[in-house]
Amino acid sequence: MSDIIFSTKSLHRCERFSNWHDVACKVFVEHDCQPDDRRAFEAEVRSTSLGSVELSVYSNSSMTVWRNERQAARATGDAIFACVQVSGKSTISQDGRNITLEAGGLTLVNTQRPYTFTYSKASEQLVAQISRREIEARIGDITQLMAIRVDDSDVGRLASEFLQLLAARAENISSVSRAQLGNQAVDLLSLALSSGNAGKRQLSSLRLISLLRLKSVIEGRLSACETTCAEVARAAGMSVRYANQLLPTEARSLERYICERRLEKCRQAFDEPGQDGRTITEIAYGWGFNDVSHFGRIFKARHGVTPRDYRAHSREMRCLNVKTTIFSILYIAGHDGPPEAW
Repeated sequence: MSDIIFSTKSLHRCERFSNWHDVACKVFVEHDCQPDDRRAFEAEVRSTSLGSVELSVYSNSSMTVWRNERQAARATGDAIFACVQVSGKSTISQDGRNITLEAGGLTLVNTQRPYTFTYSKASEQLVAQISRREIEARIGDITQLMAIRVDDSDVGRLASEFLQLLAARAENISSVSRAQLGNQAVDLLSLALSSGNAGKRQLSSLRLISLLRLKSVIEGRLSACETTCAEVARAAGMSVRYANQLLPTEARSLERYICERRLEKCRQAFDEPGQDGRTITEIAYGWGFNDVSHFGRIFKARHGVTPRDYRAHSREMRCLNVKTTIFSILYIAGHDGPPEAW
């Protein structure tokens, strides 16, 4: 997890709760809250991102948090909270459903609907903010899966452990790898939702499991240029026709999906500083393309620029980010301006 972005430790006890509430509304969503003991209140929050998934770990004294109808109606996004209790205890209520989480407990909360959280003393909770659209693209409508126990199956417990591991290790992972791990976290959470008691309420896991198995086979064979759709489907235990039927929710055929995954792997390599020593041709061949001219054409069609121009721009942006960071450090340290030689 990244550095602490807010802590009440350095604040006067009379200012702790009000400052915490302001920060919590910015990090999460607009809400109200009431501590059990305002004068003894303590809290802190750490946050990081895994691509489109935002991870935050916050610890706090005992309190009650609620989001009312008016606040929920003003929601501008479609975020779902995947809540993992790290220590202590919390009780969550939404749409007539109630769940108590202890260490390792996992559930979902819809930010577009009212909810109430009640935290015990010394509570620590991990919250993954995930687009509802991302989950429903994998398993369909999840309206009835809020405030339902997700960690009641082996896959659900694995999802809980995986999210906690990502939060603990994220700061040592590159931005490209973070995005990939974020997608894997959404895949695993989706599978967990179709397992156990949560899945029995609404979802059939057969299609989801088949889709995830197909994707796993594809990911393992992207680097082999001789891989065919028939071979991929056979390795996943299905026909090409069924594989194509699994992918329409993603608006792709199997052949197109494989091509786009290879393009994405190449794009990620162009963004990765550790890949700067490799040529564009090496990277393209390494991810299953056997015609560099063809690769260049479809890459430009997908991203609007040639691989060479994309890579050059990526390097420029990395250099600019480093300079911006240096300037920020110098500014904070009390320097009047940027270094003379940029």
